Amino acid sequence: MLRLLQRRIPQVEPILAQVGRSRMHEGRLARITRQHESAEDMCFPAHTADFTLTRAQMRRMSIEELLTHVTGLAQQLASQQSELMFDRIREATESTGNVVSTRQLGAKEAFLEMERRVLTDFDPETLQPRNMFIVVHPSQAEKLIRLATEWEKDPEFVAERERIRQVKIEEWRAREDSRKLVD
Repeated sequence: MLRLLQRRIPQVEPILAQVGRSRMHEGRLARITRQHESAEDMCFPAHTADFTLTRAQMRRMSIEELLTHVTGLAQQLASQQSELMFDRIREATESTGNVVSTRQLGAKEAFLEMERRVLTDFDPETLQPRNMFIVVHPSQAEKLIRLATEWEKDPEFVAERERIRQVKIEEWRAREDSRKLVD
């Protein structure tokens, strides 16, 4: 049942499927050290989900009904996990000064500024960005797609985006070249 619940969570909240995870077997907190050497303690908040079954329901419940309950639990947990993730992202961007405002810059320039600020990894063979995705509120998705289609027709935008990409590739190469191999 727990394995099914763990598999169902990324199905009901696909953004969570993109997030790396590792299991902590003991303790209530851990220390995270970032790439630029800053460190901070992480605490693990509890996430809970509830459902109740009577003995009579347990006796006559079908597998489909049980799966419906598990999906409900997965939705509750996924909602809490994604909310925590976005809260942590918000805290990190605000504390590092990486918030980009479309109100101040306009949508097109804010998009380019976001690309300038994001730490990007690339596939060494294709030089295509790895693990890049944009999370947009559903009410804004159609608008962003429409705007992006218009921007791709603007030669200045395309040239600036390509210039940013080349800078990001060089930054990535420098990071890769400076990595230390561990025995």
